Amino acid sequence: MTEQGSAAGWFPDPWMSGQQRFWDGDRWTADIFTPGWEQPVANEVFAAAHGPAPTTPASPPPPPPTWIGSTPTRPAPPPAAAPVAATPSSSRPLVIGGVVAAALAVLLAALVVAQADRDGRPAAQPTPAPATPAPESPGPSPSPTPSPEGRSVAQTLADLVVRQQDVPRRFRVSPIPGGRSVAGGPTLDLCDGAYPSESRRIGRLQTEAKDRAGSRTLSTEAVQYDDEAGTEQAFREVADVAAGCQNQMTLDLTTGELVSRSVAPEPTGSWRSTPGVERLAYRVTESAGADEDSTLVVYLRRGPLLLGLYFPKPDGPQMPVEGRRTVPAIVKLFEERLLDTPPGTGTQSPPDAGSGSGSGPGGSGDGGPGSGVGA
Repeated sequence: MTEQGSAAGWFPDPWMSGQQRFWDGDRWTADIFTPGWEQPVANEVFAAAHGPAPTTPASPPPPPPTWIGSTPTRPAPPPAAAPVAATPSSSRPLVIGGVVAAALAVLLAALVVAQADRDGRPAAQPTPAPATPAPESPGPSPSPTPSPEGRSVAQTLADLVVRQQDVPRRFRVSPIPGGRSVAGGPTLDLCDGAYPSESRRIGRLQTEAKDRAGSRTLSTEAVQYDDEAGTEQAFREVADVAAGCQNQMTLDLTTGELVSRSVAPEPTGSWRSTPGVERLAYRVTESAGADEDSTLVVYLRRGPLLLGLYFPKPDGPQMPVEGRRTVPAIVKLFEERLLDTPPGTGTQSPPDAGSGSGSGPGGSGDGGPGSGVGA
């Protein structure tokens, strides 16, 4: 359920999507953080597999969370203001001295007026004593905003994948069990090919969206490699495997039928391109008897970051993602997101929320959108 020795910090809550939970370096705690604009959604599948959420808070209390997952269209909440410090006891003589000085000034003015009345001359206006300024209390100090160079790998990957705030409430977005592990669990399992580049992954995050009937509508996977050469190698391996994947025959262990699988490049000439982001798109067709299904697999890369998008029903209107309902428009959205997201620093993946092998965003153990199609 977790990885021993992982650094402490705030990570996406595996029990409740849309909020953060604190990992103390050894276990999940009861400390949670919820942003103001979205409604958390319970992950019933994870709770059923791993039990209820922890009820023991961290000791000592965890530091304030740094919100991850903000987008240009939905800014992150402002940092909490620090409490106003109480006036130290050493400043009380100054405050008392100011009050006494003001009282003496009033008494002096009254004596001058009384003397003037006895002498029959206008009263001179007394010069007010300078007021002793009260000590200022320190004002609120906003928390510093981390620079892009200080972003962790976990923050970067969480900003890239599909999230609950991206889709309407009738759809549910949740992490894939095992989808944060960089050891095992293929990312590029197109046609069951060999992908040596996956040994260069330093961070990985898989999420999927489902409708109310439980049918998958979109799955995404964000991966950071050790450097840009890692994603270049991955793209070469994908192209080589796809070119040789024609009429590949596999046995469906559930039905006992032979399944024929073919991969063809998806015509994307009419799609808008995003300078700085490289794209590969393939339509995977599987046939078993008279039945035929198609899945669209899109890989995007920029620098050491790679993003996989898997559309189980690529023809026709799609689930809205930030209001976009066509495959080209949704792909363009993720290309822009990839272009605007800097790579994270470090090599530590966040604690894994699942115990499965993470065979793909299609769900635990099903090999992605069609067995052997994609992660």
